[in-house]
Amino acid sequence: MAVEWDATWSQEQRPPVAVALEHIGKQLAQAVRALGGLAGDACARAAYEAHFGPLSWHRLRHVRRVVQLMHERITQPESGLLMSYVPDMLAYEALRLGALPTGVKLNQVEAFVAQLGVAPKVPLRMFIAPAFFTASRGATGTLLHELSHGVGNTMDYAYVWQRRYASLSPVQRTRNADSYRAYCGQFDVRV
Repeated sequence: MAVEWDATWSQEQRPPVAVALEHIGKQLAQAVRALGGLAGDACARAAYEAHFGPLSWHRLRHVRRVVQLMHERITQPESGLLMSYVPDMLAYEALRLGALPTGVKLNQVEAFVAQLGVAPKVPLRMFIAPAFFTASRGATGTLLHELSHGVGNTMDYAYVWQRRYASLSPVQRTRNADSYRAYCGQFDVRV
């Protein structure tokens, strides 16, 4: 796995994140396979369409590329994923990333990336915040969502649980981070 931990981490904090990263590597491998077999598999096609809308070869090519980039980022040593821990507002402010979005408090944030659409072989820095360790949504989903931002240049049009998610256009869905989280998350490979 192509993950580095910077000095912000203690040895005790790493295991839940490392386990989640290993798990999503397997999920992404399954997602890559499923996207390659949509033409002949009605179930795979239905799962794709549930998250990205009606099948179009142009949009499928885009989705495949984003999922492939996510998979490579986790599995290829030369891609690089640098994990940083941001325990409090003081640490966040030291990053000089600007203010948090209006109404958002750091204690509500699970993870984030500051770079969007990072090219292969350029390290992607992912920040983990304290809520990551207590969130009910699941560590793998959070990492999938943020990874899609970091390598796929996705946006936050809507989360799957929000009412407006159903009204996103197919183009918006292929550029929506939570669409990738939901699609790839369905390939739960835990036994």
